[in-house]
Amino acid sequence: MRAVLEDAGFKVGRYLVYDHDGKVFDRPDQVELDLVIRNDKLMLLEIKSSVSKGDVALFNRKTGFYEEREGERADRRILISPFVDQKAREMAGILGIEVYAQPDDLAAS
Repeated sequence: MRAVLEDAGFKVGRYLVYDHDGKVFDRPDQVELDLVIRNDKLMLLEIKSSVSKGDVALFNRKTGFYEEREGERADRRILISPFVDQKAREMAGILGIEVYAQPDDLAAS
């Protein structure tokens, strides 16, 4: 996925930073986002095999940590997973997180 996006002119990276204050996990630990994509917008993505409400809540905390630490707001926050619990999908909608079943679905959005 990274190579395809870079070929299309996007800047793509992974985010891995140590959270000394424990803002994400309530104790100091590494915070990772699978993909940080930039063009004229900032997109934060996580790719998972399945998504529960807990996964949505954690992704929301991770993206909030990124925005606070880096001083920039994401234009899009996206979860990609073939298996998404219905309650997780509802929670994502409330939090403004997009959910897609396949990476190719992003092309349609």
